[in-house]
Amino acid sequence: MIVDVKKLNQPEWIAAISAFGGGLLIHLFGLVHIIHNTDSINYQFTGYGTGAASGRWFLQFLGNFFFRHRMNYNLCLFNGLLFIVFIALSSAFIVSIFHIKSRQLAALLGLLLISFPTVCSTMLYKFTSAFYGLAFFLAVLAVWVLPRWKIAGLLISACLTTLSLAIYQAYLPVTASLFVLQLLLETLETNHSFSSFFRRGMYACLSIILGLLLYFICTKIILASLNLSLNAYQGIENMGKLSLAQIPELIGRTYSGYFRLAFSNYCNLSPNILLNLSYGFLLIIHPIVLVSASINKNKKKTTLVMAFFLWLIFPIAVNLIELMCPESRIYTLMVFGCVSVSLAPLILLQTLPQQYKQTKLLYKVTAWVVLIMIVGNTYFTNLTYTKSYYVNRQVENYFSSLITQVRMTKDFTPELKWAFVGEISDPLIDNPWQAVTVYGGTNSTEETLSAYSWQRWFRAYQGYAIPLADSKQIDDIMQTQAFRTMPCWPAEGAIKVIDDVVIIKFANELPAK
Repeated sequence: MIVDVKKLNQPEWIAAISAFGGGLLIHLFGLVHIIHNTDSINYQFTGYGTGAASGRWFLQFLGNFFFRHRMNYNLCLFNGLLFIVFIALSSAFIVSIFHIKSRQLAALLGLLLISFPTVCSTMLYKFTSAFYGLAFFLAVLAVWVLPRWKIAGLLISACLTTLSLAIYQAYLPVTASLFVLQLLLETLETNHSFSSFFRRGMYACLSIILGLLLYFICTKIILASLNLSLNAYQGIENMGKLSLAQIPELIGRTYSGYFRLAFSNYCNLSPNILLNLSYGFLLIIHPIVLVSASINKNKKKTTLVMAFFLWLIFPIAVNLIELMCPESRIYTLMVFGCVSVSLAPLILLQTLPQQYKQTKLLYKVTAWVVLIMIVGNTYFTNLTYTKSYYVNRQVENYFSSLITQVRMTKDFTPELKWAFVGEISDPLIDNPWQAVTVYGGTNSTEETLSAYSWQRWFRAYQGYAIPLADSKQIDDIMQTQAFRTMPCWPAEGAIKVIDDVVIIKFANELPAK
């Protein structure tokens, strides 16, 4: 048999099955509907996103490899399923990392992971979601591998971290936060000396440092060989460059984001009061479990210091992205490390004596809070898909109407080139879903109509390849009296043929570059 059925009852399999089955239900809308954001439509019908120029050289290698074998298309169902498979596998390895024995706990962990908002956000980038799923899996595997061998484990873990970074840099906080949780669990469960725990912690730090070092070396070599430099988008060219003066502020931002989960909608992870309260409860549980486990197991003072120190640095590990990309706008796609905030109570509660009624009660309450979070995440995930769906349809219909009006313009012929002047600003555009908070995707219909990838909508949905005028032609026409007297869209006369160019006038001047 391909799978030993007897093993399906083990916690690792339970977590994987729970994540995969839950993923099919939670993300069903996104799997069976073609939904684009401004990036996804840009890579229609194939592509993988930015590669070596964004420091993602392994993503470029994988993307090019699969493209050569005709396996790198922007497919919602196939790519989405692959991503879910990688998250399911990752949940099994997380169960193994923390030696979780409870099947119910493993099932909760799998559902929590697959329902986390970053999963929904990533699903909207279907053209690269499978690769990002692999990056997440490698980030988790780096933690699983390290304690299993000595030198070999260190080297393999560092290499896995490097490859994960070379697909998508934002998953390093996943590795860091899992390492901290792993050390914290060992500190509470075992009676090793302080020096033993300290060496173990340094070993984990060395794994991450080696992974980063190898990543930066490989990045420099590959960029030089391709005659490229890191691009300026989201401050990528300054990634890893920190001044001492910046560090206190950035560390403050990691703590701020950590605690804001309970009080505000940090990166859209907690869009309503119920999720705020859930995060607040879980954040309170962390120190309660630490103190309770320490008292019950009569820990040495030095061991308690180690546990307290790990708890203090946990928010930094969770939000390490703030230190990695100080100039970036941090958003839902980039904060998968925050899932550790919800995982931590489920993992650390194992350290409490299970025979006590208080422990059982705390377990039940925590499990219910986690279930509330799973339901809440699922609700807002489908809200995100629904809003994105309607934005897509509105953009599609709007451009269809625009093409119709252009083709009905006096003196229009198919041979003429088109010129779009300015960005669309139509007071009649309205979307009833506009104010809805979502996990990424398309922010609004109007923004999407003027986004950098607007031409892809014409080709993908209208089947119309527009011949565009060059910048000199546009500049010359903008100096003419005929152009100056034209009203702006959507007023009548905003489309006109001037000097054998179809002018669609959205504004009196071109947008600033």
